[in-house]
Amino acid sequence: MRALFVQIPNILTGIRIALIPLIIHLLRSGQHSQALVVFVIAALTDTLDGLIARLGRITSPFGTFLDPLADKLLLNATYTVLALNGGLPMWLAAVVWLRDLIIVLGAAALHLKGRRWQVKPAMVGKATTLFQIITVGLFFEVPITRLFINWQPFMVTITVVLTLWSGLYYMAAGLNILRGTAANGL
Repeated sequence: MRALFVQIPNILTGIRIALIPLIIHLLRSGQHSQALVVFVIAALTDTLDGLIARLGRITSPFGTFLDPLADKLLLNATYTVLALNGGLPMWLAAVVWLRDLIIVLGAAALHLKGRRWQVKPAMVGKATTLFQIITVGLFFEVPITRLFINWQPFMVTITVVLTLWSGLYYMAAGLNILRGTAANGL
């Protein structure tokens, strides 16, 4: 039974990844209400897998790698489709994409240089993910999001600031690892 419990966070992360094509399909076909429901379910799997992992003290190298990758895939796909549909500013999607691209390229560079590090999401990274989720949710074209239309500029501003801040934070952490001045990693 414990073996199954240990796998629950990774299963939830896998579900999050599996829901991405459905979200894309629903958004591309104009079914924003259904897409928002599936997006919220996907976002909740992120919260739930983290909670279970923390409470059960369950960590695995695979899960530590897969969870942030699932977040990046979910958010980048959703931001991109909403931007291509014209509902979300393309520059906002580009900011999210570029930050994640820099992080992924930095991790690849560290790997190629033979540097070992442990992925530990910083508080600014967690805040960034939370605000990116909330902000992109405001751009789904459904009646409930229209109630919060006046919040869009504020949320976009906070999201951009956090996205840039966390990107710079992770770049600095990666450079420290590369130079050998960081002990425990990202």
